[in-house]
Amino acid sequence: MSDTIRFFLFFIILWLIQGAALYYQNKKINQKILEYQAMGNLYIGVHKNKLGGRIFSFLVGEDHTVKKTVILKGLTIFSKFTELPMLEGKPIENFKDEISAIKEISDNNKIYFSLMDAFEKYEKKKLKDVKNE
Repeated sequence: MSDTIRFFLFFIILWLIQGAALYYQNKKINQKILEYQAMGNLYIGVHKNKLGGRIFSFLVGEDHTVKKTVILKGLTIFSKFTELPMLEGKPIENFKDEISAIKEISDNNKIYFSLMDAFEKYEKKKLKDVKNE
């Protein structure tokens, strides 16, 4: 077998491994999202950049407080959801102020932008619900 064929076979095998790993990661993320949706109203914010992104989500309970906040960050299939307990239990009306406080202490604005995206989705749904009433 020539070196050129071995070279292409090597990259085809790597591509297939990457596809399988991506499938596994998407399945894992979807399972977590379904788990969180069963707990309450789920709002997901996404911030993407060239090398990777942040996915943030929060659950809002019937009493309009944040029940759970999680963020998925990382570039590989080994990234996992990390809880942000500092936001849990807060009234949703004060959530924007809490997000601004995170921007001040965080060295990374990606978390802030994904938080804001999720909060904007909450506000849009809230306005839509008010219009429908």
